[in-house]
Amino acid sequence: MNRLMAICSVALASVGLILVSAAGTQSGSSSKSIRIIYTNDTIGYLEPCGCGGRYQGGLARRATVIARLVKENPNSLIVESGNLSDKASKLPLVAKLMADMHYDAVGIGEVDAGFADDFFKATSKCGLKVVDATVVDGSSVVPYLVRKIGGVKIGVVSFGKTANGVGVKQLDNLRQSFRDAYERARRQSDILVLLDQGGIATKEWLKGEAVQIGAPDIVIGGILNSVMPREQVIGRTHIVPTSVQGKLVGVIDVSLIRGQLPPPTLKMVPVDKSIPEDEAVRKQIGDFLTKPQPALSMSLNFRTPQARKVRSYYDPESCKACHPNEYEDWRKTNHAKALQTLRSKDRLIPECLQCHSEEFRQTGKYTAAPAIHAGVECATCHATVLPHGIEGPASTVTHKVDAKICLGCHTSERSPDYDEKTYLPTVSHKSKR
Repeated sequence: MNRLMAICSVALASVGLILVSAAGTQSGSSSKSIRIIYTNDTIGYLEPCGCGGRYQGGLARRATVIARLVKENPNSLIVESGNLSDKASKLPLVAKLMADMHYDAVGIGEVDAGFADDFFKATSKCGLKVVDATVVDGSSVVPYLVRKIGGVKIGVVSFGKTANGVGVKQLDNLRQSFRDAYERARRQSDILVLLDQGGIATKEWLKGEAVQIGAPDIVIGGILNSVMPREQVIGRTHIVPTSVQGKLVGVIDVSLIRGQLPPPTLKMVPVDKSIPEDEAVRKQIGDFLTKPQPALSMSLNFRTPQARKVRSYYDPESCKACHPNEYEDWRKTNHAKALQTLRSKDRLIPECLQCHSEEFRQTGKYTAAPAIHAGVECATCHATVLPHGIEGPASTVTHKVDAKICLGCHTSERSPDYDEKTYLPTVSHKSKR
């Protein structure tokens, strides 16, 4: 998040760029103002949930941002470099919403390649154009794209992330297919945009091979570019910063005038709480999230290798009779209020329940209005000793809780401030503190 905020600090800052057209300057004396709107690595981030301070992003707010940007300048090209979704089940919705936002092209990221069949099926169904020279799929895939916008020919070419296991010979063939498409796109374009999830646009490539075949004007990469505080300029090429999960929308404005090429400007627009949500998009996301998706309950590994493989749910009340002091310790923690937190935010949905409800993780269901506290419970930490009879384990035996259990939910994304040394004491029983 700190890195993303560093990017925000350069929002609205002008960049001293001069884009020289491969085909020469434009004919005519009138200014031709073009806007390129870009995102990357949406990875299925439908909405911000607030966990770990996550309030930026969300496709409903992105739709509003893009609509405003296009209204300011209708001569706009909209692209995403790749990694649309983290799960195949979300792809149809993400692809449809991007198509509805009038994205002109998307590239292919490593995650997309992991469920390629679902990716191509979803993009084909909604008419979302995929740019990739190494894939022959039919309706949704083109080797490159050239759009004439406001009298300027803008080309889009993509170097996607290659799936693991590709042999050397096949990799050479993929690179040659990319080069052939790239050269054609460069010849036909006044401005060439390279979607670079595969990381071809290194300094060496831009100063070497790209000089021979015509360097790209703009490079839009993936997650690695999200740590860049500002654009990098290598020769004629401008590598722009990116963000993760659509928390920022990039905007590049280019004005071309015969005989004079004023510098374009770059800005990163934060998709934050100040942006109203598009109601139609909000409804589609809400409908998707609230429909039954039982597979999600098993999508994360919440157990250490030592834990039982057969899951059963033991509610905290069944532990209370014999462990009243431990129960009272737990009842005062935020863990005991985890389900209540979701209820107060109206987010009793599978994607949130998988971390906030032990009952949901074990059974795929949850008690809608429990009379007791519920959420992260006794069974979450003590699954390795459950079940046990009324005699219980030997009192002289200590069962140490593996702290790795916490990492199933306290990831760097969901809980960026998590620190085992400070967090564990807040949920440990008094006798263990």
